[in-house]
Amino acid sequence: DFNNNGAVAFKGKTQRFASLPSLAPEGFEIEIVGDETTAFDNYYVRFEKINPTDSTGIWRETVQQGIKDTINTSTMPLVLVREADDTFTLRIQDWGKRTAGDEVSNPAPSFVGRSVRDLFLFRNRLGFIAGDAVIMSQSGDLFNHWPVTVAQVLDDGPIDLTAADSATDLHAATPFAGKLILWAEKKQLAIISDAILTPRSVAIETLSNYAASNA
Repeated sequence: DFNNNGAVAFKGKTQRFASLPSLAPEGFEIEIVGDETTAFDNYYVRFEKINPTDSTGIWRETVQQGIKDTINTSTMPLVLVREADDTFTLRIQDWGKRTAGDEVSNPAPSFVGRSVRDLFLFRNRLGFIAGDAVIMSQSGDLFNHWPVTVAQVLDDGPIDLTAADSATDLHAATPFAGKLILWAEKKQLAIISDAILTPRSVAIETLSNYAASNA
């Protein structure tokens, strides 16, 4: 009666989110493939009940099961916190958690596996210099470097950029006159963007090519 379209089966993945049923078992997870020619647009969703007394619920974006979803806090910078009684506490900081995507659509921040050369604050983001990469946190959430969704690019999402010349080993970053100046041994670059710093509007441009001391 439905031209063989009365029932649809799912196993592991489906191409379109719109194909998912309105009801599913609690905790059921599935991968949305999207464009089958690339893995960069793949994401995962999980069915969660709204009311435990009935079967209604929603599909919520989630992370691929079985992959590492945290950053090793023992290799990250410590945080010095001023307490209410004017004392200071040096403590290990939680650096967020991968809650969406997989190792292709939401890879680990570029400072993972590298030495951090410099830290900076720029436009309400905490940033790191590591090798040829500039990594900045989510806007307003200084210790989170994971996008909360891979289904779209959010304006306040983390920023992870690599200098166009991969041989450029960055040493430091200095906020100046609304820009972020990047220092390398024989090159000076800048982070540029529109009035609002977003992952879609940001870029790195070369300012000059002078030898600079790292002392």
